[in-house]
Amino acid sequence: MSAPLHRYVFRAPLRLRSALHIGSGERGDVVDSPVLKDFLHQPFIPGSSLKGAMRSHLERLLPALGLSTCRLFDPTASCPGADPNGQAAKDLQRRLEPLRQDAAARHDLIRQSVCPMCQAFGSSFNKARVLFADAPLRNPGLPLVETRDGVGIDRDSHRAVDGIKYDYEVVSSYAVFDVEITLEEPDPPTLGIAALGFLELARGHIALGGLTSRGLGKVFIDEGEIEVRGLNLADPNLRREYLKTGRAPLIPNPIGFLVQHAEALA
Repeated sequence: MSAPLHRYVFRAPLRLRSALHIGSGERGDVVDSPVLKDFLHQPFIPGSSLKGAMRSHLERLLPALGLSTCRLFDPTASCPGADPNGQAAKDLQRRLEPLRQDAAARHDLIRQSVCPMCQAFGSSFNKARVLFADAPLRNPGLPLVETRDGVGIDRDSHRAVDGIKYDYEVVSSYAVFDVEITLEEPDPPTLGIAALGFLELARGHIALGGLTSRGLGKVFIDEGEIEVRGLNLADPNLRREYLKTGRAPLIPNPIGFLVQHAEALA
């Protein structure tokens, strides 16, 4: 019999302190670098951008709290998740080969071998437990996309370089996006990592998108608007409520909940 499902969902409106540029990766017909838009031509924040920014931020932050990470920017990292083609990954793959028919043993070995960050955000050996949805606009229909001019700067003369002018789109700071992060079957370290990451995002410590060195991508969340839901299907009352409504129960004092689990990391 499978174990009861445990799930947490963090939701909140994400507000901009400055304009945001998440490029589409393609040159536009009108501007050189348009922002990413959905099929309704509305800008949105892809879950991959949220995940990448939060993971990169936490990779630098967590070692200061004494928690090991694979530190993707460190070529000497020993976690197999840091480099799928590295020696640590090859060694783990060899140890997994004899366990092809023993799923539980494979699972335990992977958990013992990859760092807590890889356990939370995923690696080539395990699926992610922290899942990021695309964040759509909460206030669509407003004229929220504007075009800005950029120029190349000569680093010696500090002047604009002739012939290197370009333009790019940004999402206005009036935009509000709905963020949703789901945790599936998190262990205590994963719950703490996700809680800390969400708090860092809410308090404006994680910038999103491109051109952040120029002041773009500053975001924040009003702590009074944070919603946390928790589900434990082992509880018959919670199970009944979930089956009736399809929604996990609200957790009271969501900031206290996030802080409690983030503090448990140290």
